Amino acid sequence: RKGGIVARGGDLCGLLGPGDFLAAGVPGAGPPSSNSTPPADYYCVYAGRSSYMGGIEFDAFLADSAADAASIFKTVTKETADPDALDRAKALGVDQALLSLKAPGDPRSFASIDVRQGRLVFAIGFPSGPQAEAQLLALARLVLQRGAGLAK
Repeated sequence: RKGGIVARGGDLCGLLGPGDFLAAGVPGAGPPSSNSTPPADYYCVYAGRSSYMGGIEFDAFLADSAADAASIFKTVTKETADPDALDRAKALGVDQALLSLKAPGDPRSFASIDVRQGRLVFAIGFPSGPQAEAQLLALARLVLQRGAGLAK
């Protein structure tokens, strides 16, 4: 099953479904388990316990303003982006985007992308592999397309 557009106030985990990960070449995703605080904070795990623990994860946050989103993005990147994170904002056409192909201190080496566009902030992470950058960018584009109405 693939994700879809989510209206304001809806479950942001619905922006990505297990079929989206599979279509991007990331196997093993199942229906998400959610540890969320609606309407603003959604922690969605599709496999395992977290991307840091070798799983597949999508976290999404809807801020009250773009300034609040910038603060959330800073917090999110402290948790996921490594010091050598690649700036991918221009490639995605967003306010901010950092892509990491590994995390400091994590022997499992997961790949992640953190994105901020307007009021929407999200992070995607899964075990790293040779196609991780292309997979992360493809999934981020899906979220941006489906969440375009939320970012405003």
